[in-house]
This record gives sequence, C-alpha cells and structure tokens, in this order.
Amino acid sequence: MLWGRRDPRGWAAKDATNDFADAKGAVEAILSALSAEELTCRLARVAPFHPRATAEARVGDVVLGWIGELHPLVTRQLELPSGIFAFELEFGALEKVARLSPRFRSLPRYPAVLRDLAVVVPAAMQAAEVRAVILEVGQPLVDDAALFDVYTGAPLPEGQKNLAFALSYRSADRTLRDDEVQEAHRRIVDEVQRRLGGQLRGR
Repeated sequence: MLWGRRDPRGWAAKDATNDFADAKGAVEAILSALSAEELTCRLARVAPFHPRATAEARVGDVVLGWIGELHPLVTRQLELPSGIFAFELEFGALEKVARLSPRFRSLPRYPAVLRDLAVVVPAAMQAAEVRAVILEVGQPLVDDAALFDVYTGAPLPEGQKNLAFALSYRSADRTLRDDEVQEAHRRIVDEVQRRLGGQLRGR
C-alpha cells in the first residue's frame, strides 16, 4: 500500500503524493527483479478498489492481480485517510512469469543504429501493445524499442496520445548499412499503421 508524500520532506522535494503511477512502478520493479516480461494494465472494476483508478495487472496472458486506489467507502469504513493506492499480486501467477535462472547474453561487437518512431494512438492503448508490434516486425534487426515520451494535448485531438520510441537496430555479425535500417524502419512504420491505425511519424 502507498499513501502520502512521494518524497521525504526537504527543501528540494516537491509536495507530490503517491498515485496510481507509483503503485504501478512498484509492481514493475517486482517484475524486473524476477526478470519477467513487460507489465500491461487494463481498466477493471474490482472491490475494494475505485473503478476510476483500477487496473488488472498482466504479463502476456497471465493475470497477476490488481492495482488501484482504495474506494472512498472502504477507507471511511476502516477509518483510513483518502488517497490510498495498493496492489495485490498472486504468488502463483508471479511464479509463472518469473525467469529465475540467469540467461547469458554476450556483449555486442557491432554498433547500434538509432532511429526514433512517434505514433499517435488512442489514449486507452497501452504502449506495450505498440512496442510488441515493433519488436515483432523488426526482428531480427531491432535490438530494443524504448518508450521515452508520452504526450497528450494540443495539437493532438482529444482522446489521442503520442508515443515516442527510441529504436535500436543492430546485427550480431556485421555493421548494418543505412539502406537496411531504412527498409526495416519502413516495414515497422507500415505495419504499426496497418495494425493499430492512427497517425504515424517515423524518422
């Protein structure tokens, strides 16, 4: 459970309080320690959480549990302060997604080629859905796709958001040529547009 100030009181600390993103971040930290795949969240209605700020936590098709804000009726009944965020995870589900045996990956011998990809999608769409398409279509050249910016507001239409990814292209046995990277990037842009719709901008 999380409640109250996000940071200890100090001259450089802001007065921001813990929220849904902090609870989600705690779950992501647990999954990272277990070497599990990326967390995805879907809106859900689950007691005793508030329906406006509750999500089902998943890794792939495995439901791990729930993340959300305790409902005001619950906090009043238990004489608790408002604004309490919590998560509940099933141990058995965590066992299914955990990868506790270390996996060796050799250091790269050849440099990566970096490209950015910005895509405008519905606000409800998870960044993990877009990233999954990028990684699938970009194989075997896409080494990683890291989300580095999420933007909503003008000039984007209401109900839309812009997701910006940093794509890393790399080959295990040679230095990639520019035309290879451009072709792979074009395929990704085309496929993300075909599957997800919306407006895309690749560079």
